[in-house]
Amino acid sequence: MAGRRGMTLLEVLLVLGLLAIVACTVWISMDRPIATQRLREAADVVRVAWGRARVKSMTSNQTYVFRYERQGNRYTLAPHQGIEFAPEQRPEELTGQVEAAPADEPLVASQAKMLPDKITFAGGQCQFDQRAVFLMDEVDTLAEGFGAEDSPAASGEAGWSEPIFFYPDGTSTTAELTLENQHGSRITLSLRGMTGVVTISDLHSAEEVLP
Repeated sequence: MAGRRGMTLLEVLLVLGLLAIVACTVWISMDRPIATQRLREAADVVRVAWGRARVKSMTSNQTYVFRYERQGNRYTLAPHQGIEFAPEQRPEELTGQVEAAPADEPLVASQAKMLPDKITFAGGQCQFDQRAVFLMDEVDTLAEGFGAEDSPAASGEAGWSEPIFFYPDGTSTTAELTLENQHGSRITLSLRGMTGVVTISDLHSAEEVLP
C-alpha cells in the first residue's frame, strides 16, 4: 500500500489564502450588523444621559448642562454654575448669590464620557428660549477641569456643541442630535423641551431627509 502523499508548500499557501478570504468575507458581513447595534446602543446612552440630567435637575433644583464634541465621541453632563434665571425676572435684576449645589454634586465639569467605539456626534441643533440665552453667558465656567484648548466652553475652537439645558421645572432646551457610525449610518434623537420626552429615529443615511 502506497504511503500518503504530503501537501506541498504551494498547496498549504493556497489553503491558507482561501481561509483568509473566507474569514475576511465573514468579518465584512458581520461588521455592519455589529456597527448598527453599537449605533443603537450609543443612542440609548444619550437618551439615558438626558433622562438622568432631567431627574437630577428637578431633585437638586439646579439647572444641568449637556454638551457634546462635534465630530467626536465625547460628551459632558454637569450642574450649571451661576445665577439661576426665572422667567419672571429680568437679567439685570439677577444680582444675588449663586445657590450652592448639593455636596455630592461638584460645580466643576466632570471628566468627559465617551460613546461606544466608532460612534461620533454628527451634528445637531437647538431652539433656545429666554432662559437659555441668559445662561449661555455663564456656561463658560464648565471649562474648569479641562485644558484651555479642550474646554467645552470653547465650542468654536475645540468643536464642542452649544449647551442643552435641563431646568428644575422639568423642561429643557428643545434639541435634536444625530449620531453616526463608521459606515455612514445615522440615528437621530429629538428632545422635546416642554415635556422632556426623547424620541429616537430609525436608522438613516446622511443623504436621507427625516420627516
